[in-house]
Amino acid sequence: SNTLNRYSLRPTLYYQIRQGHALKLYFNRDHYRYQSSDDTINKNTYFVGYFYEYSRYSIHPYLNYKTMLNYTEKQAGIEWFGSIYNRHTLTLDLSFINRDYSEDYGFESNKEYDLNLNYSYLITRALSLNLNVSYLYTDSSIADNDTTNLIALLSMTWSTKWPIFDQYYDKSDNSDHQFNHARQLYKQKEYKRTIRILKKIIKNEPDHLESYYLLSYAYIKVGNTQKAVPYLLFIYEQTEDPDIEYLLISLTDNSS
Repeated sequence: SNTLNRYSLRPTLYYQIRQGHALKLYFNRDHYRYQSSDDTINKNTYFVGYFYEYSRYSIHPYLNYKTMLNYTEKQAGIEWFGSIYNRHTLTLDLSFINRDYSEDYGFESNKEYDLNLNYSYLITRALSLNLNVSYLYTDSSIADNDTTNLIALLSMTWSTKWPIFDQYYDKSDNSDHQFNHARQLYKQKEYKRTIRILKKIIKNEPDHLESYYLLSYAYIKVGNTQKAVPYLLFIYEQTEDPDIEYLLISLTDNSS
């Protein structure tokens, strides 16, 4: 007897500051209307998040502000995502929420602390085994006899495409091992051996961006800047990294 109609409008700005660093902003308007009555509720959300991503992990601090008919909510949180080993990943999300309710709702405010843990094992490229654990603590204004809540959920997830895990699947172990070896050789100033290993990695895994960085620097170290330029151009096309742009300009000026 009570049908809900709902629509949302969320203009979003996602700005990449530089390689691995990004900023996300959005305003979201949720519009609720119950067909059996004249009640119309709007929920507005103002979100700002900073993303730092590097190789197998990312960190994401964020602020979230919501307004509804009966309350306003201020949320601050931080999320961490990382690949532990090959196809094993872990996501941690810790947030603090403060809600200020209207007087008609029965109480003025409450605080909530929420910790979410998600462990995932990628069985195949499309099938994942997940363990989700959520620990929630609210102050006594919500419920005198139930102020904590611990939920554990074991689930299987299937997806036709899972691009977020592509870089960690199958060949990542070999590529990462080779790249770490090449990085050690680079530190030891074994630049020619570094170049040989990195060229093999790029041949087998053309999107391994870290190898392009290190390979271009290794070519510069041995004085072969002409061979470094194509790899630097590829990096700049992918990332628009201003440091790479300055390096390309300086190499071009020196060669001329």
